[in-house]
Amino acid sequence: MATWKFVINDPETKKSYQVEVDQSKAVSLIGKKIGEEFSGDLLGLIGYTLKITGGTDKDGFPMHPSV
Repeated sequence: MATWKFVINDPETKKSYQVEVDQSKAVSLIGKKIGEEFSGDLLGLIGYTLKITGGTDKDGFPMHPSV
């Protein structure tokens, strides 16, 4: 099964963390839009709330909030 890669940025510490998650766990993020928030529990970050700020599609094209 495929793995999804996430880059989590912490604005307070100005550090970035990479997390890889199996597709079976990340499937609940499909359909979410840029700007939406979700529980970090999905990525193993218990107790955190994460906000989608960007990404790329399957072909590597960057996502844009107006699309």
